[in-house]
Amino acid sequence: MKFFLFPILFFVTSSYGQNIESFLGIKFGTSIDSVKRIMLSKPGCLIDKKNSDSTQLVFDGVKFAGRETVLMQFKFVNKRFHTGIAFIKPRLTSQTVELYNTIKGEVNEKYYTTSEDFETYKSPYEKGDGYTESAIKLGKAIFEAYWKSKKNSQTEDEDNYICVEITDGLLIKISYQDGALVKIASSQDKAKKSLDY
Repeated sequence: MKFFLFPILFFVTSSYGQNIESFLGIKFGTSIDSVKRIMLSKPGCLIDKKNSDSTQLVFDGVKFAGRETVLMQFKFVNKRFHTGIAFIKPRLTSQTVELYNTIKGEVNEKYYTTSEDFETYKSPYEKGDGYTESAIKLGKAIFEAYWKSKKNSQTEDEDNYICVEITDGLLIKISYQDGALVKIASSQDKAKKSLDY
C-alpha cells in the first residue's frame, strides 16, 4: 500500500479553539523510535513492517476515538513526526456520510465549529439524489472539513491542521498535521522528484 504526503493546507478561519499539537496523544516532532515504542505498547497494536520505513510507520489493530481503524499512519521528516492519519471504515456503506458527520461533530466540539466545511457534487450527481456513495466512489462528490490552530508564531505556514474527509474507497480519513514540519517534508519530496527531470 502506497501513501502520499498530505498537501499543505492554507485556509483562513476567523476563530481558533484548542491548539492542535498532537495526534493520538503523540506530540508533533516526536522521534520515529519513540512513536514506534508508544504505539506498540498499546494493546493489540501491530506494526505493518511491509509499509513502514524511515519516512512512515503504519499500524494495525489500533482504535481512534473508540473506533476500530483500518490502519493508522504516522509520517516523518528527518525522523520527526509531522502527520498522523487514521482510516475508519463504517459498518455499512450506507452509514458513510452519517459516520463522517458524527466524527466532524466530535472535532467541532473539541476544537471549534469550522467554517471550512465542504460538500460538493459534480454532474450528474447532486445532494439528496440517493446516489451519494456512488458519487463519492467516482470522485463526483467531495466531503471534507478543515480545522487549524496557530502556533506562537504569526506566520501562516506554521499553522497546524486537522482534516476529516471521505475517501473514494468510502473510508473516513482523519489527518492531523504540523504545518512547519510538513513544509520541510514537502520541500524535500519536491527536491527528490525534481531529480527525475
